[in-house]
Amino acid sequence: MKLKLYLFDTSKYTLEELYSLCEIPSNLELDKYVNEMIKKEIVVSYFLKHKYIKNYSLNEFNKPISKDCYFNISHSHGLVGLLISKNAEVGLDIEYIKGYKENLKKHIASEEEYSYINSNESFYEIWTNKESLLKCVGTGFVDLKIKDIPTLPLNGLKKYLNNNYYSKNFKYKNYIISVCLNCDTDFELQIIEN
Repeated sequence: MKLKLYLFDTSKYTLEELYSLCEIPSNLELDKYVNEMIKKEIVVSYFLKHKYIKNYSLNEFNKPISKDCYFNISHSHGLVGLLISKNAEVGLDIEYIKGYKENLKKHIASEEEYSYINSNESFYEIWTNKESLLKCVGTGFVDLKIKDIPTLPLNGLKKYLNNNYYSKNFKYKNYIISVCLNCDTDFELQIIEN
């Protein structure tokens, strides 16, 4: 099984250059954002969905869905990713590696995960793995115990809510990226950069 992951570094472009990629609808309400990096991420997210997905809607948990493929989008500190699969539900999370607070580690990590976390990088490996699995499930953090969301092994098979999920987690520049697929076998990940 092959998945495509489109990665777009917004820092290479001005906001005006990104506006020229496609016609931006008024319902994106970019004026309400002060931070230019967030505006860039929103514009690129829209552009990637418009270019590669075209027809999509939102489910009851605001997860974008399409009749033509399975996809998920994530962005953090100027990097935007779009993950596409033809075969099964997917989840994607991208996080910029920065500091974290010990109380957050205690809040999200199971005992095994707590022992695993010994750096900023390992914290975000656990965090992105949880987030990508939940995005694959399609519910987000609604009414869930975050400690019960399995993450280990980071790269491999997990069982959650009576379904099998296969995850891959890797470092890309100064980001941690986690990809999750609703299946029980390994998959190939093709990364396409702008």
